[in-house]
Amino acid sequence: MKRHWAKARYSASQLSLDFDAESPACSEARKRLEEAETLAWVKRRPKAAIPKCQEAIAQATEAGCTDVAAQAHWQLGQIHFFAKTPDLSAALESFSAATRLAPDWAEAHLWEANTLADLDRPEEAALAYLEAVRRDPADPRIHISLGRCLAEMGRYDDAIAAYREGIRRKPDYGEISARMMLADALMESGDTTGAITEWKSVLRQKGTAEDEEEEQALARTLLAQHRPKISRTRQTV
Repeated sequence: MKRHWAKARYSASQLSLDFDAESPACSEARKRLEEAETLAWVKRRPKAAIPKCQEAIAQATEAGCTDVAAQAHWQLGQIHFFAKTPDLSAALESFSAATRLAPDWAEAHLWEANTLADLDRPEEAALAYLEAVRRDPADPRIHISLGRCLAEMGRYDDAIAAYREGIRRKPDYGEISARMMLADALMESGDTTGAITEWKSVLRQKGTAEDEEEEQALARTLLAQHRPKISRTRQTV
């Protein structure tokens, strides 16, 4: 079962890159990395991309290009993570290497956390998500991913706060999913009224993907189940 929520977003711009000042050796390492990316995600040949990533890592490390090496480790982690048969241990090793080389790169911390979550190591994942939040508090994916992790741990009040912060920051995708997870956490914390508010909000969203339409159908069902309880409570009062 996948416990992470975020989609990948390559954010090399968060690194302190200066392409004009790169040495020829760094440029060669970057070329290997670009070849790896093309093989993995355009030509759909991830296994062939692995040695290219490894070449980029070796060349960048030898040349002292830590930014390029960090990106190559991150890319290798993505390949292992999204393989048909994911190798989460190898992915974690790669993402952790990226965080060591580029400790201020939120994306590397996020995917280290996602991998820990999928390895069923929620306490470590939560700490890694917090590291990502510190580096990029404006990224809604990180807050929502943290919320899901905290909910898995039964820390519903903290999960609710994280979900709300992520939704407040207007995610590029998955708001329906995030609100459904928020509603689940609210129900677990005993706040049925708050959950109903979120289900209503889900139904006001424009669902496009099949999974979003399914979640809206679930919200409609849950709303129908819990509305009568609120009505009876008001009548009793």
